[in-house]
Amino acid sequence: MPSSLRGRGRGIHNVAAFVAMLTASLFVASSGWPLERIRIALSVRNVVFLPFYYAKDTKIFDRHGLDAELIQMRSDLHPPFTGMMAERGFKILARSRSLIESPWLGLVASRQKLDKQAEQTRSVLRSMRDVIVAIRRDKPAIVAYIEKNFKVSAANATESCEDINGVILESMMMRDDQIQKYLDNAYARSEIPKPLSASDMFDFSLVRNLK
Repeated sequence: MPSSLRGRGRGIHNVAAFVAMLTASLFVASSGWPLERIRIALSVRNVVFLPFYYAKDTKIFDRHGLDAELIQMRSDLHPPFTGMMAERGFKILARSRSLIESPWLGLVASRQKLDKQAEQTRSVLRSMRDVIVAIRRDKPAIVAYIEKNFKVSAANATESCEDINGVILESMMMRDDQIQKYLDNAYARSEIPKPLSASDMFDFSLVRNLK
């Protein structure tokens, strides 16, 4: 899943994997180090949000001073795994990796959030950077995690891991030309009211300057 920050978007409907950082407070962990509590809203419980689940369960968030609460916004929805549906005879029309061209399927935060809590946002981005490295480098651990936590077969877990690897961007940013192509096509389909540039919609400054 591409991790991106949207800073200036107007009038675009984020209809799929909506992720938003909500509120924050401070508390002290058992280690004695203060952690900042954040809440992350996920549209449904689905393996597409693996980076967030994995960062929480393996304490990657903790390492960056965050106590993350993951909120499932639709508790009644549990989208099935592609492999499971294929085993039942359904035809696969598209896979998660085909969504790589959709710039909305990343980490989204408001301009107000970025301005007021920039350091907290950097901590989340550092956490995501560490998760991306883990997913890229330790496939057996990731497959085992998916199999255990989503209660699927090893084959389905492996397939999901490969799909996720197919949409992750190690730079955590889409190229401007990819975003521009998406926006131009959206305007041609009358999905947005006027032509927009990549810089009109996205601000990657925090990602570019991340240390």
